[in-house]
Amino acid sequence: MYELNPEKGAWYIMILEVDNIGKFKIKYDYESKPPFKYEPSKEEYIAELKEFPRKEELTPKWLLEIT
Repeated sequence: MYELNPEKGAWYIMILEVDNIGKFKIKYDYESKPPFKYEPSKEEYIAELKEFPRKEELTPKWLLEIT
C-alpha cells in the first residue's frame, strides 16, 4: 500500500470486515497508534520511518513525540 501513496507513509491499523455472503470492506488507519501487545522501541519507530518516510505534516503526533 505504501507504493500507492508514499507521501502518506505506511498505515498502522487495517480493519477487514467480511459479511456472511463474502462481501468485504477494508479500512486503513494512518493516524491512530496501534494497541501493541509489545511496544516497539524508539529505534524501531525510527527505522520504520526511514523505510516508509512521511511528510512531517502527515506524521501522527504520537509518532513525532516518540521519534
